[in-house]
Amino acid sequence: MSNSEARKVILVADDQAFIRSLLISMLRELGYRTLDAVDGNHAMQQLNLRPDAAILDHRMAGRTGLEILREIRCGRTKLARDLPVLMLTGHADENFVRIAGELDVSALLSKPVSKVQLRARLETIARAGIELKPPQSYAEVDMAPAECAAPPRRTSNAWVLRDSIHPRQAPFVTAAQIARRAGAAARAAQGGDTHYSRLRPGMILARSLYSGGGKLLLAAGTEIDKAMVKRLARLCESNPDMEYLSVTPAKGKGL
Repeated sequence: MSNSEARKVILVADDQAFIRSLLISMLRELGYRTLDAVDGNHAMQQLNLRPDAAILDHRMAGRTGLEILREIRCGRTKLARDLPVLMLTGHADENFVRIAGELDVSALLSKPVSKVQLRARLETIARAGIELKPPQSYAEVDMAPAECAAPPRRTSNAWVLRDSIHPRQAPFVTAAQIARRAGAAARAAQGGDTHYSRLRPGMILARSLYSGGGKLLLAAGTEIDKAMVKRLARLCESNPDMEYLSVTPAKGKGL
């Protein structure tokens, strides 16, 4: 990365603190400076600080990522209309992708985001410009089919799984449930539930972790790194329901 790129400031807007923290950590490791926003309304305020690019969550409290993108492309902010904007989503569908394209999104990021994916997207938008349409063209984009309307809601660090059309297993078990099991053999039979204090870099998540709003935070199969261990520990300490997580051992090691 060149010195000019390293000085760039990127705004990260996501109402899930865990995702926001991971993205900021990766961006700083890649040499960028960062701003952060806890929801869509806060993101609009942070845009006044004139970041060089923005990573916006598709669905968050206050304004959605698409609504903010439209404001930028319509010239309703203090920023250049061609500001590079990456859209972050764990719920992409055909309508969302189409509408994001009509709003000239710079790139899409699928949750969970890896450093490799993030670096690649940033390098791509650094090389590619945007051929803007008249502001009125963006103002007329109908975003209703994108299913991105997210009513204001309380966000939570408690990771629960929202049942959908196809209910899935919960991503964690409670301490009471663990106490009812017959020791290590029972824990192994339940998929290797492990106390958060015993998480180690290299362990693999056996079940996906979801937010209280049903957002995917970390997918099953994700390898836990050193930074994730620390962040998971902080969240688990304040939530008894997260005391045990379902993981598989690091390669060549046992639990």
